[in-house]
Amino acid sequence: MKQGFMKGGSCLSNLVESFENVTCAVNNGEPEDVIYLDLQKAFDKVPHQRLLHKINVQMLPGCCVFLAFCFLTHPIVTIGFLALYSVCTELMGLVGMEGLRNHKENSEGKYISPFHDIPLYAVIDKALFNMVVEVPRWTNAKMEIATNIPLNPIKQDMKNGKMRYVANIFPHKGYIWNYGALPQTWEAPCHKDPHTDCAGDNDPIDVCDIGSRVCSCGEVIQVKVLGALALIDEGEMDWKIIAINLEDPEAQLFNDIGDVRKYKPGYLEATVNWFKLYKVPDGKPENQLGFNGEFKDQNFAIEVIKSTHEYWQSLICKKIDGGGISCKNVSIDDSPFCCSQEEVESIVLSAPKYVKSSSIPDDVDMWYFLSK
Repeated sequence: MKQGFMKGGSCLSNLVESFENVTCAVNNGEPEDVIYLDLQKAFDKVPHQRLLHKINVQMLPGCCVFLAFCFLTHPIVTIGFLALYSVCTELMGLVGMEGLRNHKENSEGKYISPFHDIPLYAVIDKALFNMVVEVPRWTNAKMEIATNIPLNPIKQDMKNGKMRYVANIFPHKGYIWNYGALPQTWEAPCHKDPHTDCAGDNDPIDVCDIGSRVCSCGEVIQVKVLGALALIDEGEMDWKIIAINLEDPEAQLFNDIGDVRKYKPGYLEATVNWFKLYKVPDGKPENQLGFNGEFKDQNFAIEVIKSTHEYWQSLICKKIDGGGISCKNVSIDDSPFCCSQEEVESIVLSAPKYVKSSSIPDDVDMWYFLSK
């Protein structure tokens, strides 16, 4: 809508005339663009929580509620965040096709690494973290950040030449949360966890989002950390962070791990059972859990995250040998692995784009009935 107020007319008359133009265009099937200026002044006339609630119930995609919240409290910081870290997705292939690679771009269309270039901490509050969604809830394809490939695209894991899918443990279908990773973290294999005496699994730390919305592969969401579960996966330390999407309508109810038991009874017990048994259908033994399978609280989980972030900082600055991990990035200026956009574009363009279709195996839909 390109409509200025006419001199001599009241505000009401001008608004009525403007909306008349809009409604006529809509009735004729014509598109209309609306630009709101001086948003904070207008927003401050209405309670912010009411505005956020209205945005939320419209089920807008991405992190609209989070960004609106940021704008209402720190508008200048939020504008800078949008310019630097607004993330969109480019899918190169489909699930079930060999060589699926989901490369990430920023708002300027420049490629970035979801492992290294997306900040760990979300804007404003360091209790809020960015999460890269790898596997949407109720799906089976084992998608993950490829730590050994330049720019670390998200791709489907393979084993013995076959695509990997997680088994369905009755009564569940696939993953029972949105599953992903915290960027700029690293469970270092050179570090033994003081609580379990197990070395890290050489990956970013994993996150389980217990929010109600099913996210998309490659989506970046802001999450509130609630607790942690110490999974020992084939002898390696593999922390599982329990968190909730900040956009979730009930996010304000969850501030620690005890709130999950209160408001989502049975979810934590199902999570323990899932992680213990999910490899059993592949002929492997049950996974072991530290702390007798007890969940640790929010403060403990945040300390674990901080530790993995510190090891990532050493990795990206080449203070620790990362072995086969690719540390190429475009935003860490003091990293010897920081590269130009020309080099990044060359990497993406030279990546193989497979088109050979691989049918999804029938047993992906099978249920496995296992004793707890």
